[in-house]
Amino acid sequence: KWFITDASFETREVEGEGVVGRQPVLQPGESHTYMSGCQLQSEIGKMWGYYTLERQITSDLIDVEIPIFELVVPWLKN
Repeated sequence: KWFITDASFETREVEGEGVVGRQPVLQPGESHTYMSGCQLQSEIGKMWGYYTLERQITSDLIDVEIPIFELVVPWLKN
């Protein structure tokens, strides 16, 4: 689940199955990298959320927090 806010300070929630439509299975020591995007009504914003992971052996669900990070259009960084 993701929480997205922009300069209007309205927060919207986005959730769905998988990571950009995929559900990777990771072995111990492995990692997964992907790239995605979101639409904002302004040039700046913030995102945060969590992934719900499932342990294959026990089927236990674990929520892993994704700390807040800033979204800034490239031309504002110069």
